Amino acid sequence: PIIYAVFGTSRHVSVGTFAVVQLMIANAIERVLTAQPDLAVCSGKYNDTSNTSNTSGSMLDVNDLVPAGGNATCGEVKVDIAITLAFMSGVIMAFFGLLQFGFISIFLSEPLVSGYTTGAAVHVFTSQLRHIFGLELRNPTGLFRVPRTWIKAFQLFPETNVATLIVSIITIALLILMKVANKWLQKKTVPVPVYSRRGRGWKVKRVKWSIPLPSQLIVVILATGISYGAHLYTKFQVDVVGDIPQG
Repeated sequence: PIIYAVFGTSRHVSVGTFAVVQLMIANAIERVLTAQPDLAVCSGKYNDTSNTSNTSGSMLDVNDLVPAGGNATCGEVKVDIAITLAFMSGVIMAFFGLLQFGFISIFLSEPLVSGYTTGAAVHVFTSQLRHIFGLELRNPTGLFRVPRTWIKAFQLFPETNVATLIVSIITIALLILMKVANKWLQKKTVPVPVYSRRGRGWKVKRVKWSIPLPSQLIVVILATGISYGAHLYTKFQVDVVGDIPQG
């Protein structure tokens, strides 16, 4: 992202991670691990072989990713798969960029793009059900996994962690309120001191508010502080990220 910020040609392109990419990477990792049932470090977490028919042609081989010593953890294997996938995607994108293949996007109709956006939103929300309700829910794989996930969620609904659900509702409400506040602020003007070059000194000029509120950052800071101060994990079993390793 830092290199693209300096040398990039489009200031409108997002180079950070977002939910759709994360879901696609997680799906690719799960497919590779499902295709390798003999992988000991991740056994018990990816033992669903209902989707093995779609993974026989995988380009990623876990056996090539695990170090020779065989001491890799499940998390390290997942990181290796993600790095390999990112490198392969970059090579493919660079190749298509040399061919000026971006013109194909003009043939994508508006209903197609809208359908993709709506479908991605449904998949993202479905993947967060276990976190919103605090359920021990493992997302199924294979066909119809979205309705199957909802069915399992309804079956486990009596086991909902009420504290986790309250935190989720408050967090979503804050994000929506700050989104509305950003739209309201964009219509407002604020006084800004401006220096006149003609020797008239400083004067106050009203300009439109152009700095959006960092809603996600504000929510993360507030939630982190409340979770730490109220001991949500120890008292109410609300899942937290925990210690974040350096690097």
